Amino acid sequence: MTEFLRFIKYRIFLILEFIYNRKANPDNSNILFVNTGRIGDLLVSSVILENDEFFNGEVYFLFDKKFIKLFKSYSGKVKLIPVSLNLYRYLFLYRLYILTLLKRKKIKISINITAARGFINDEITLLSGALIRYATCANHFFLGVHYGRLFDSKYDKILFPDIKKEYEKNLNAITYITGAKINQLSLINRKTFNFAAIQGNNYICISPFSSQDLKDWDIENYKSLIEVLSKTEKILLLGSKSQNGKLKYLKSVYKNVEIINLDLDEIPEIISNCKLFVGNDSGLTHIAYRLGKPLIGIIGGGCFDIFFPHKILNPKTKFFYYEMDCFGCEWRCKFEVPHCLNNVEINSVLNCISEFIDENDKA
Repeated sequence: MTEFLRFIKYRIFLILEFIYNRKANPDNSNILFVNTGRIGDLLVSSVILENDEFFNGEVYFLFDKKFIKLFKSYSGKVKLIPVSLNLYRYLFLYRLYILTLLKRKKIKISINITAARGFINDEITLLSGALIRYATCANHFFLGVHYGRLFDSKYDKILFPDIKKEYEKNLNAITYITGAKINQLSLINRKTFNFAAIQGNNYICISPFSSQDLKDWDIENYKSLIEVLSKTEKILLLGSKSQNGKLKYLKSVYKNVEIINLDLDEIPEIISNCKLFVGNDSGLTHIAYRLGKPLIGIIGGGCFDIFFPHKILNPKTKFFYYEMDCFGCEWRCKFEVPHCLNNVEINSVLNCISEFIDENDKA
């Protein structure tokens, strides 16, 4: 993003700030969580949905409307506010509508829990009409240093600036606001996904692509993996319709391989019923992780220790990466291809898969 564009966006924010000033009602008692991230970010923040019993008053969770199917079965007391970020970004009247809607929610505390701060999530959090405004991310990558500092000054506090792990930030945010001692990540519960899980069905889920090509283990590595596994195992390749060309290449002529294009609300059940999940640092890998499935994540080092690796929710969990000095680059890779991913050896992954499958078959 250019400095000129940042300048324009900040001036728009100042105009809206003048309209939606901070004269909030001191009797406000409700809480707003803002997360405009993608599937993985929302799975991290699902800990808030699952611990709703610790909150007093109304609790709201604002997120990108495109992921609404992820929470189709949610049955807790947190009130969901799906917002079309595209409309918010480009349609000024829609922006006014959302900010007016939030103003009427009588928010006492608004907290930006998005893993990557940006103009939109900062604006929504700061102009929500809340008495107190917090953020859990101190990174100014998308805002730029100058505007990042300007936005920081408008928050009452930037929480947990020394904590890298997003799961810990979200759990600590609950404790900070409610006083409840919640410091342990647990398996995702039925408040979020409502289905009858059948453990250990006879297939392996492989999710070979993420939302960012740079974060994907080389497609030829996945092809070699599938060639070996499909001789003895049924493989479900998970991906979007836009990825079908690459998925068909991976499926090739292998008889035991099936491509699955499902809606977002159907994918958790497919993953819950597999005997093993293999994927990159992506949203579907977060679903498998939170469901406690046997999991192999090929994650690289771009966002190392921010999302993965984390506490093991299933002992049959293994994260693969090739350690380098440049870990934590946030995928601003200085090489033509990310060595932290592509130097992960196929045989190491295959040996781990065989070990997990053998243990599963003996159980």
